[in-house]
Amino acid sequence: MVWATLVDASCYRNIQWNHNIDESSVVRDVNMDAWYCAPKARSHAFTLLPSNADESVKLDAAGNAKAAELVRQKSQKGPLYVTIDGTRVNDTLAVKSIAAAR
Repeated sequence: MVWATLVDASCYRNIQWNHNIDESSVVRDVNMDAWYCAPKARSHAFTLLPSNADESVKLDAAGNAKAAELVRQKSQKGPLYVTIDGTRVNDTLAVKSIAAAR
């Protein structure tokens, strides 16, 4: 089980692409990215920002469906912190379970 921040994948991907390559990761504010890309009810693809890693992880199709349902249930503004269980294959997580962190 991993604790992570759930973000909208499309938004986060756009932020990554628009990032200045010369800037170091120290300059970058990942928490601000998480706020800016907080998932919304219309989000359909998600990325995880794990608390114990520097890289993001995409969710598989089943995980995206579970995350979308969770986002619709929570309907909150700002980052959604989750606990998630699954198996990682390359940069994608095959999700077994996902729940809002307490």
